[in-house]
Amino acid sequence: MDLEDYLKVLLGEPLPDTDPYPVTRVGLEEFAAAVGHTGPLPPMTFPIVVCQEAFEEVRRRIGSTGVILHRGQSFRYERPIHAGDTLVASPVVTDVKQVMQTVTFTVRMDIRTVDGAPVAVATSMLAIIGSRSVAAAFSTAGANATMATPVTP
Repeated sequence: MDLEDYLKVLLGEPLPDTDPYPVTRVGLEEFAAAVGHTGPLPPMTFPIVVCQEAFEEVRRRIGSTGVILHRGQSFRYERPIHAGDTLVASPVVTDVKQVMQTVTFTVRMDIRTVDGAPVAVATSMLAIIGSRSVAAAFSTAGANATMATPVTP
């Protein structure tokens, strides 16, 4: 089973929710400073902080040894994020394609409060370059195997 096939097994299957992420005023300010944001509302890209755990879950499941590149990101909001929110993301792989040794995939993350109120939808497009080593690992270890520590330069 090659990487594209393995990702297609994940296609449409909900992955575990991220751990609850408490949003603090300090956390919002630090993120804003890090990205050079000066507006009164949190930066539009703040939900990426909540999504990081979801990315790591996908990486753990595919055991990637290729270089993972972030190809794009979009956010659609239901409401602004506020200090005091506690957020979770529900990730799902929504698209998988392979061209030669590059596998691209899309992960949609529905972000909501722990009470279930929708906040935003984050969509991330990622690419894995040089995935043949991953395909070899799966054919040797079996499709359900994962590597202990994915390597990303």
